[in-house]
Amino acid sequence: MTFIQVITIFLFAALGFLLFIIILGLVIKLFIFNSLKYRYQKNHAPELIKKKWFINIDNFKLNWFGEINPKGDKIILCIHDLGFSSRQFDNIEEYMLKKNPATSVVSFDLRGHGKNEIEKYHNLGKHLFDVKQVVTYLINKYPDQKLIILGTGLGSLLTQEVMGLVNVEKVILASLSNKIFYQSLSKANSRIFWGTIFNSQKLIPLNYEPLDLMENNVGMQNYKKSLADSGFISVREFYQFNTLQRRFWKALSKNSDKVEVIQGDSDRLVNPKKIAKKIANFSNLNFKIMKNVRHFPLNDIEVEKILKDI
Repeated sequence: MTFIQVITIFLFAALGFLLFIIILGLVIKLFIFNSLKYRYQKNHAPELIKKKWFINIDNFKLNWFGEINPKGDKIILCIHDLGFSSRQFDNIEEYMLKKNPATSVVSFDLRGHGKNEIEKYHNLGKHLFDVKQVVTYLINKYPDQKLIILGTGLGSLLTQEVMGLVNVEKVILASLSNKIFYQSLSKANSRIFWGTIFNSQKLIPLNYEPLDLMENNVGMQNYKKSLADSGFISVREFYQFNTLQRRFWKALSKNSDKVEVIQGDSDRLVNPKKIAKKIANFSNLNFKIMKNVRHFPLNDIEVEKILKDI
Protein backbone atom coordinates (compact mmCIF):
# COMPACT_ATOMS: atom_id res chain seq x y z
CA MET A 1 0.00 0.00 0.00
CA THR A 2 1.48 3.29 -1.10
CA PHE A 3 1.64 6.46 0.95
CA ILE A 4 -0.98 8.12 -1.29
CA GLN A 5 -3.38 5.20 -0.76
CA VAL A 6 -2.96 5.48 3.00
CA ILE A 7 -3.65 9.22 2.89
CA THR A 8 -6.72 8.62 0.67
CA ILE A 9 -8.14 6.01 3.07
CA PHE A 10 -7.47 8.30 6.00
CA LEU A 11 -9.23 11.24 4.31
CA PHE A 12 -12.27 9.12 3.41
CA ALA A 13 -12.43 7.79 6.97
CA ALA A 14 -12.18 11.33 8.37
CA LEU A 15 -14.89 12.59 6.01
CA GLY A 16 -17.09 9.61 6.87
CA PHE A 17 -16.67 10.27 10.59
CA LEU A 18 -17.41 13.98 10.10
CA LEU A 19 -20.55 13.14 8.10
CA PHE A 20 -21.61 10.73 10.85
CA ILE A 21 -21.19 13.47 13.48
CA ILE A 22 -23.23 15.93 11.38
CA ILE A 23 -26.07 13.43 10.83
CA LEU A 24 -26.03 12.44 14.51
CA GLY A 25 -26.20 16.12 15.48
CA LEU A 26 -29.20 16.69 13.20
CA VAL A 27 -30.99 13.63 14.61
CA ILE A 28 -30.43 14.87 18.16
CA LYS A 29 -31.62 18.34 17.13
CA LEU A 30 -34.80 16.98 15.58
CA PHE A 31 -35.48 14.90 18.69
CA ILE A 32 -35.14 18.01 20.84
CA PHE A 33 -37.18 20.12 18.42
CA ASN A 34 -40.09 17.65 18.55
CA SER A 35 -40.15 17.48 22.33
CA LEU A 36 -42.94 19.38 24.09
CA LYS A 37 -41.21 19.33 27.47
CA TYR A 38 -41.01 22.57 29.38
CA ARG A 39 -38.66 22.81 32.34
CA TYR A 40 -39.61 25.47 34.85
CA GLN A 41 -38.94 26.64 38.37
CA LYS A 42 -41.85 26.86 40.77
CA ASN A 43 -41.78 30.48 41.89
CA HIS A 44 -45.39 31.43 42.49
CA ALA A 45 -48.69 29.82 43.44
CA PRO A 46 -51.13 30.14 40.48
CA GLU A 47 -53.28 33.20 41.02
CA LEU A 48 -55.71 35.45 39.15
CA ILE A 49 -54.75 39.07 39.84
CA LYS A 50 -57.45 41.77 39.67
CA LYS A 51 -59.15 39.90 36.82
CA LYS A 52 -56.37 41.14 34.55
CA TRP A 53 -53.50 38.68 34.85
CA PHE A 54 -53.12 34.99 35.56
CA ILE A 55 -49.79 34.48 37.32
CA ASN A 56 -48.51 31.00 36.58
CA ILE A 57 -46.31 28.93 38.89
CA ASP A 58 -43.25 29.89 36.81
CA ASN A 59 -44.18 33.52 37.56
CA PHE A 60 -45.19 34.31 33.97
CA LYS A 61 -48.08 36.78 33.63
CA LEU A 62 -50.78 35.76 31.18
CA ASN A 63 -53.14 38.51 30.08
CA TRP A 64 -56.65 37.54 31.26
CA PHE A 65 -59.97 38.03 29.50
CA GLY A 66 -63.45 37.99 31.07
CA GLU A 67 -64.89 37.71 34.56
CA ILE A 68 -66.16 34.73 36.51
CA ASN A 69 -69.55 34.94 38.15
CA PRO A 70 -68.92 33.47 41.62
CA LYS A 71 -72.60 32.49 41.82
CA GLY A 72 -72.72 31.09 38.29
CA ASP A 73 -73.18 27.47 37.28
CA LYS A 74 -70.83 27.13 34.31
CA ILE A 75 -67.49 28.45 33.08
CA ILE A 76 -66.45 28.41 29.42
CA LEU A 77 -62.67 28.59 29.07
CA CYS A 78 -61.75 29.67 25.53
CA ILE A 79 -58.34 28.95 23.99
CA HIS A 80 -57.51 31.06 20.95
CA ASP A 81 -55.80 30.18 17.70
CA LEU A 82 -52.29 30.78 16.40
CA GLY A 83 -51.66 34.45 15.67
CA PHE A 84 -54.87 35.58 17.41
CA SER A 85 -55.57 36.63 21.03
CA SER A 86 -58.25 36.25 23.68
CA ARG A 87 -60.16 39.07 21.97
CA GLN A 88 -61.21 36.41 19.48
CA PHE A 89 -64.00 35.60 21.94
CA ASP A 90 -65.59 39.03 22.34
CA ASN A 91 -68.77 37.83 20.65
CA ILE A 92 -68.98 34.72 22.87
CA GLU A 93 -68.76 36.82 26.03
CA GLU A 94 -71.32 39.32 24.72
CA TYR A 95 -73.75 36.56 23.81
CA MET A 96 -73.53 34.85 27.21
CA LEU A 97 -73.90 38.09 29.16
CA LYS A 98 -77.19 38.68 27.37
CA LYS A 99 -78.57 35.14 27.14
CA ASN A 100 -77.17 33.34 30.16
CA PRO A 101 -75.30 35.46 32.77
CA ALA A 102 -74.89 32.36 34.94
CA THR A 103 -72.37 31.07 32.39
CA SER A 104 -69.04 32.90 32.54
CA VAL A 105 -66.76 33.24 29.51
CA VAL A 106 -63.03 33.59 30.18
CA SER A 107 -59.83 33.27 28.22
CA PHE A 108 -56.18 34.31 28.26
CA ASP A 109 -53.53 35.29 25.73
CA LEU A 110 -51.15 32.49 24.88
CA ARG A 111 -47.48 33.35 25.35
CA GLY A 112 -46.16 35.48 22.53
CA HIS A 113 -49.68 36.69 21.74
CA GLY A 114 -51.94 39.60 22.68
CA LYS A 115 -50.77 41.74 25.58
CA ASN A 116 -48.27 39.27 26.98
CA GLU A 117 -44.57 39.96 27.21
CA ILE A 118 -42.47 38.78 24.28
CA GLU A 119 -40.41 35.72 25.16
CA LYS A 120 -37.00 35.00 23.70
CA TYR A 121 -37.43 31.23 23.52
CA HIS A 122 -40.52 29.85 21.79
CA ASN A 123 -41.90 26.48 22.88
CA LEU A 124 -45.42 25.10 22.29
CA GLY A 125 -44.91 23.02 25.41
CA LYS A 126 -45.34 26.24 27.40
CA HIS A 127 -48.84 26.63 25.97
CA LEU A 128 -49.77 23.10 27.08
CA PHE A 129 -48.36 23.90 30.50
CA ASP A 130 -50.33 27.14 30.77
CA VAL A 131 -53.63 25.57 29.70
CA LYS A 132 -53.25 22.83 32.28
CA GLN A 133 -52.40 25.32 35.02
CA VAL A 134 -55.39 27.54 34.22
CA VAL A 135 -57.80 24.59 34.06
CA THR A 136 -56.48 23.20 37.36
CA TYR A 137 -56.88 26.62 38.97
CA LEU A 138 -60.49 26.98 37.79
CA ILE A 139 -61.40 23.48 38.95
CA ASN A 140 -59.95 24.08 42.42
CA LYS A 141 -61.29 27.63 42.76
CA TYR A 142 -64.80 26.92 41.49
CA PRO A 143 -65.49 23.23 42.24
CA ASP A 144 -69.26 23.68 42.09
CA GLN A 145 -69.29 25.11 38.57
CA LYS A 146 -69.18 22.97 35.46
CA LEU A 147 -66.21 23.62 33.19
CA ILE A 148 -66.50 23.69 29.41
CA ILE A 149 -63.44 24.18 27.21
CA LEU A 150 -63.73 25.80 23.79
CA GLY A 151 -60.71 25.72 21.48
CA THR A 152 -60.05 26.97 17.96
CA GLY A 153 -57.25 25.83 15.63
CA LEU A 154 -54.10 25.60 17.72
CA GLY A 155 -56.29 26.13 20.78
CA SER A 156 -58.16 22.92 19.88
CA LEU A 157 -54.90 20.96 19.89
CA LEU A 158 -53.95 22.46 23.25
CA THR A 159 -56.96 20.86 24.95
CA GLN A 160 -55.33 17.43 24.73
CA GLU A 161 -53.98 17.24 28.29
CA VAL A 162 -57.15 18.50 29.98
CA MET A 163 -60.03 17.02 27.97
CA GLY A 164 -59.82 13.83 30.01
CA LEU A 165 -60.14 15.50 33.41
CA VAL A 166 -63.26 14.41 35.29
CA ASN A 167 -64.22 18.00 36.13
CA VAL A 168 -64.23 19.00 32.46
CA GLU A 169 -67.83 18.46 31.38
CA LYS A 170 -67.50 19.17 27.67
CA VAL A 171 -64.94 20.17 25.04
CA ILE A 172 -65.95 22.12 21.93
CA LEU A 173 -63.41 22.32 19.11
CA ALA A 174 -64.46 25.04 16.68
CA SER A 175 -62.05 24.20 13.85
CA LEU A 176 -59.04 21.93 13.81
CA SER A 177 -55.67 22.55 12.17
CA ASN A 178 -53.40 20.00 10.56
CA LYS A 179 -51.09 22.42 8.79
CA ILE A 180 -49.58 25.82 9.55
CA PHE A 181 -48.83 27.28 6.15
CA TYR A 182 -51.08 27.48 3.12
CA GLN A 183 -49.20 30.05 0.99
CA SER A 184 -45.58 31.26 0.46
CA LEU A 185 -44.56 27.65 1.04
CA SER A 186 -41.15 27.88 -0.62
CA LYS A 187 -40.08 30.77 1.63
CA ALA A 188 -41.37 28.96 4.73
CA ASN A 189 -39.59 25.72 3.77
CA SER A 190 -36.35 27.61 3.18
CA ARG A 191 -36.52 29.21 6.63
CA ILE A 192 -37.32 25.85 8.19
CA PHE A 193 -34.33 24.23 6.46
CA TRP A 194 -31.78 26.85 7.51
CA GLY A 195 -33.34 27.22 10.93
CA THR A 196 -33.07 23.47 11.51
CA ILE A 197 -29.33 23.64 10.87
CA PHE A 198 -28.41 26.95 12.51
CA ASN A 199 -31.16 28.48 14.67
CA SER A 200 -34.33 26.73 15.89
CA GLN A 201 -35.69 30.02 17.24
CA LYS A 202 -35.71 31.62 13.79
CA LEU A 203 -39.16 33.10 13.23
CA ILE A 204 -41.25 32.30 10.17
CA PRO A 205 -44.09 34.66 9.15
CA LEU A 206 -47.47 32.92 8.96
CA ASN A 207 -48.44 35.08 5.96
CA TYR A 208 -52.12 34.61 6.70
CA GLU A 209 -54.67 36.69 4.84
CA PRO A 210 -57.64 37.19 7.21
CA LEU A 211 -60.11 37.16 4.29
CA ASP A 212 -58.96 33.62 3.45
CA LEU A 213 -59.87 32.42 6.92
CA MET A 214 -63.08 34.30 7.79
CA GLU A 215 -65.79 36.55 6.37
CA ASN A 216 -66.74 38.58 9.44
CA ASN A 217 -65.45 42.16 8.96
CA VAL A 218 -64.99 42.94 12.66
CA GLY A 219 -63.21 39.63 13.20
CA MET A 220 -60.95 40.27 10.23
CA GLN A 221 -59.85 43.65 11.58
CA ASN A 222 -59.07 42.18 15.01
CA TYR A 223 -57.20 39.28 13.45
CA LYS A 224 -55.20 41.57 11.17
CA LYS A 225 -54.02 43.57 14.20
CA SER A 226 -53.11 40.40 16.07
CA LEU A 227 -51.17 38.98 13.12
CA ALA A 228 -49.11 42.16 12.89
CA ASP A 229 -47.83 41.53 16.43
CA SER A 230 -47.80 37.74 16.73
CA GLY A 231 -48.19 36.29 13.24
CA PHE A 232 -45.00 34.25 13.49
CA ILE A 233 -43.94 30.78 14.51
CA SER A 234 -40.43 29.56 15.29
CA VAL A 235 -38.73 26.67 13.51
CA ARG A 236 -38.85 24.61 16.68
CA GLU A 237 -42.57 25.30 17.07
CA PHE A 238 -43.10 24.07 13.51
CA TYR A 239 -41.70 20.68 14.49
CA GLN A 240 -43.57 20.72 17.80
CA PHE A 241 -46.83 21.36 15.97
CA ASN A 242 -46.57 17.93 14.33
CA THR A 243 -45.95 16.30 17.71
CA LEU A 244 -48.90 18.22 19.13
CA GLN A 245 -51.14 16.81 16.39
CA ARG A 246 -50.13 13.20 16.97
CA ARG A 247 -50.74 13.45 20.70
CA PHE A 248 -54.03 15.26 20.15
CA TRP A 249 -55.57 12.41 18.18
CA LYS A 250 -54.49 9.90 20.82
CA ALA A 251 -56.11 12.02 23.54
CA LEU A 252 -59.25 12.45 21.45
CA SER A 253 -59.57 8.68 20.99
CA LYS A 254 -59.87 8.32 24.77
CA ASN A 255 -62.31 11.19 25.32
CA SER A 256 -64.37 11.48 22.13
CA ASP A 257 -67.63 10.90 24.00
CA LYS A 258 -67.56 14.44 25.47
CA VAL A 259 -65.98 16.26 22.53
CA GLU A 260 -67.82 18.17 19.81
CA VAL A 261 -65.98 19.20 16.64
CA ILE A 262 -67.26 22.01 14.41
CA GLN A 263 -65.36 22.19 11.14
CA GLY A 264 -65.79 24.50 8.15
CA ASP A 265 -65.67 22.86 4.73
CA SER A 266 -63.63 25.76 3.28
CA ASP A 267 -60.84 25.77 5.86
CA ARG A 268 -57.47 26.42 4.20
CA LEU A 269 -55.57 25.26 7.29
CA VAL A 270 -57.00 21.76 7.07
CA ASN A 271 -56.27 18.93 4.68
CA PRO A 272 -59.83 17.54 4.23
CA LYS A 273 -58.70 14.04 3.21
CA LYS A 274 -56.47 13.62 6.26
CA ILE A 275 -59.16 14.94 8.62
CA ALA A 276 -61.77 12.63 7.04
CA LYS A 277 -59.52 9.61 7.63
CA LYS A 278 -58.95 10.61 11.24
CA ILE A 279 -62.61 11.30 11.99
CA ALA A 280 -63.66 7.98 10.43
CA ASN A 281 -62.02 6.21 13.38
CA PHE A 282 -64.42 7.78 15.90
CA SER A 283 -67.92 6.32 15.94
CA ASN A 284 -69.16 8.34 18.94
CA LEU A 285 -67.61 11.71 18.07
CA ASN A 286 -70.04 14.59 17.56
CA PHE A 287 -68.60 15.97 14.33
CA LYS A 288 -70.33 18.75 12.38
CA ILE A 289 -69.28 20.08 8.98
CA MET A 290 -70.42 23.64 8.28
CA LYS A 291 -70.94 24.47 4.62
CA ASN A 292 -69.26 27.54 3.14
CA VAL A 293 -67.45 28.24 6.42
CA ARG A 294 -63.73 28.96 6.60
CA HIS A 295 -61.26 28.51 9.46
CA PHE A 296 -63.08 30.59 12.09
CA PRO A 297 -66.65 29.30 12.54
CA LEU A 298 -66.93 31.24 15.81
CA ASN A 299 -66.66 34.45 13.83
CA ASP A 300 -68.70 33.50 10.77
CA ILE A 301 -71.57 31.52 12.30
CA GLU A 302 -74.19 32.84 14.68
CA VAL A 303 -72.90 32.08 18.16
CA GLU A 304 -76.27 30.70 19.20
CA LYS A 305 -75.94 27.84 16.70
CA ILE A 306 -72.66 26.77 18.30
CA LEU A 307 -73.52 27.30 21.96
CA LYS A 308 -77.23 26.39 21.94
CA ASP A 309 -76.63 23.11 23.79
CA ILE A 310 -74.57 24.65 26.61
